[in-house]
Amino acid sequence: MAGCRGESGSEGTWRLPNADLAATRAVSSPIDAGNVAQLEVRWRHPLTAPPTYSGIIASTPVADDTTVYVQDLQSNVHALDRETGKPRWIHRYRAPNEGPNGLAVDDARVYGATDADAFALSAETGEELWSRHLTGPTEQFVDVAPVVWGGLVFLSTVGYSPRGRGAIYALDAATGEIRWRFVAIRDPLRFPLESGGGGLWYPVSVDADGRLYAGNSNPTPWGGTPERPNGAAFPGPMPYTDSLIVLDARSGKLLWADQVTPHDVRDYDFQATPILATLSGKEVVLGAGKAGRVIAWDRETRKRLWETPVGLRLNDVGPLPNHRVTVCPGLLGGVETPMAYAE
Repeated sequence: MAGCRGESGSEGTWRLPNADLAATRAVSSPIDAGNVAQLEVRWRHPLTAPPTYSGIIASTPVADDTTVYVQDLQSNVHALDRETGKPRWIHRYRAPNEGPNGLAVDDARVYGATDADAFALSAETGEELWSRHLTGPTEQFVDVAPVVWGGLVFLSTVGYSPRGRGAIYALDAATGEIRWRFVAIRDPLRFPLESGGGGLWYPVSVDADGRLYAGNSNPTPWGGTPERPNGAAFPGPMPYTDSLIVLDARSGKLLWADQVTPHDVRDYDFQATPILATLSGKEVVLGAGKAGRVIAWDRETRKRLWETPVGLRLNDVGPLPNHRVTVCPGLLGGVETPMAYAE
């Protein structure tokens, strides 16, 4: 694990799932292309929990000055000595999660979630300090790593058919109480027993003005059904699915949103964590998702600055034909995992 400057200002820490609130995933490190081949394993820690659909681990470890924290896909949290890799403690939840999931560490607490409940643990002992249930009939899973900012912990549920309406949450970091909740689908479902969607797979980012940026997931059932083909179970564009969503981080009030794929019938989540950067004097936000489109917005004017397609593209726009075709990007294509930004 390479060192970086964490939120506390100490070298060698990675306290948030994407390194910092801007989600850059960038580190300050002596490791470069010239010496990376010289690295050797210092220690190993086996993860032996039963695998789920996505394997045993699907999240970035986080680290403070002394400890590395890892969550497996049974939601168990492992605290390992940074120098030796020996376990300091393990908090076992045994709650299967398909991922991605993950942790954040802040103010001597480790924050995370199972597939249904958010939690805070003591970073020193692993003792659970609080737990908050988040799921219900319209919010089926929690599959996102938390972000800590301003005494709040940001998480999200995701929604599936039937009736699914994923939501973004701000919890009190000290108590776990819900401070606000933003439903990530704007309108009531036309056919609630057949459709759903919305919610986050990857963490949020937060800028210096307290604006929260989130990449939202797709509507379901993608592709449609024999009775309602081409997404007829969710007629219309289905805001705010497949969108960049910008909220006031303190209140959860919507500031603005821009939908990248209206009426998505191909499972093209716009799920990657938005990256915050300054380019040529402009404050920008960079987003991407499974449609294979990387987009930059001006954070002040809210206008798109540029858009770049990546990857192979076949039958990726418009209605699906009534015969079998190859669609690219596919269900796990496009931009699938978090991006990074440096300099």
